[in-house]
Amino acid sequence: MTPMKTLERDGFDQQLAQLSPLILYRQEAELRKDVSTLKSLGYKTFEFDLSEWHSPEAMHKNFQEICRFPSHYGRNLDALWDCLCNDLSFGSEGQGVFVFKNFSGFEKSYRQEAESLLELLAQAHRVLLFSGIRFLICIHCSDATYVKDGLGSVSTVWNPREELP
Repeated sequence: MTPMKTLERDGFDQQLAQLSPLILYRQEAELRKDVSTLKSLGYKTFEFDLSEWHSPEAMHKNFQEICRFPSHYGRNLDALWDCLCNDLSFGSEGQGVFVFKNFSGFEKSYRQEAESLLELLAQAHRVLLFSGIRFLICIHCSDATYVKDGLGSVSTVWNPREELP
């Protein structure tokens, strides 16, 4: 196993996301540590417990509640894209992080929806960057073999302290 890497606080978000905005975590403690640091850097956090997502409809309902999307949110991926890129408030710092806990269960039950969601978020990351907004996605995934390549022309990557050898 490779030794754990330490990330410096200065430029922490850039170091974390240098290869991908989609960062995977096996250990919830590592996820909590990085989310805490991002919060201290002014990132607005949106935390989702995917064990509550028993259907794509439940996913969209949870997005609407946590992100405070307008009542006319269409509860589909096109509507999610529109709200992410146009309606979501990233706070005064213009920085946000989606935190997905328990991703593995949703991904196993709804593989296509999970992959489409990650694709959409990777593309939103790039679009939001052009608007001056930093947007990251931290994913708690108990499946150590999980890797998705080519999402938004990037791949998911393991956080630097839990990289696979």
